[in-house]
Amino acid sequence: MGFSRISGSLEQALSGWISTSASGYFALPEGGPARNVLDGNPDTYWHTLKGVTLASYPHEIQLDMGGERKVKGIVFQSAKPEEARVKDYEVYVSQDGKNWGEPVARGSMANTAEKQEALFFTPATGKFIRFVALSSHDGGDSAAVAELNIISE
Repeated sequence: MGFSRISGSLEQALSGWISTSASGYFALPEGGPARNVLDGNPDTYWHTLKGVTLASYPHEIQLDMGGERKVKGIVFQSAKPEEARVKDYEVYVSQDGKNWGEPVARGSMANTAEKQEALFFTPATGKFIRFVALSSHDGGDSAAVAELNIISE
């Protein structure tokens, strides 16, 4: 199955998207803020706190898609460093960014920096996506995500 974008190129598809909330981040030259998951560059990424200011799982990132969309899955890409790659996850969709209901997807990602798909149990319509990282492949307490995008109908 290919990765269908919501419209046109990746830059057009993510135009108007913003990260509305995320677990705290650790500033690195290539990693840190949640906005990095929307920049189309797999070499930059969102990385949660680590070291002295370590925050433990679960970690989450919420995205405002800039308007209502019918979504049938996400495309996920881990950060290239193996540290903090997300293993177990849940995905939620919301109309208002406050009421999330039950997960529309849950599972385990492979331990790779390649793009991966997570298809929803059933397509969902909403304006907001919440990606919740539940654990990492390295057993640590940090999470790192390079890119997030949606698969639309």
